[in-house]
Amino acid sequence: MNTMNTTRLDLESARSAFAVLECLERQAIAHNAGRMAADPKMQAWLRGEGREPSSRNLVSIYAAVRARKQAGGGRHIIEMSEAREEDLIAALPAARAAVADLSARLKKVGATV
Repeated sequence: MNTMNTTRLDLESARSAFAVLECLERQAIAHNAGRMAADPKMQAWLRGEGREPSSRNLVSIYAAVRARKQAGGGRHIIEMSEAREEDLIAALPAARAAVADLSARLKKVGATV
């Protein structure tokens, strides 16, 4: 395979990994919102009352945020179309790791993946 084909395959792999990551992020955000709405202690804390409750049932999306920042060449991006192709390819390992991390976290709290 020549370099052009390899780069094209890497770019498609990166786009695919980030598409899966976006779906998992939306699922985690929905899960967290549901948990926050159902937890009276969390609601009190959001109103500025009391201490922050334990967030064991909330799903962290930190790995996804790190992957997005890497894909943005050091700046956080919201739309993956904003990423340069070379940054997107360079962020592929981070995206794959974030997909694995987020999938495991969602499964751990019983969210469907």
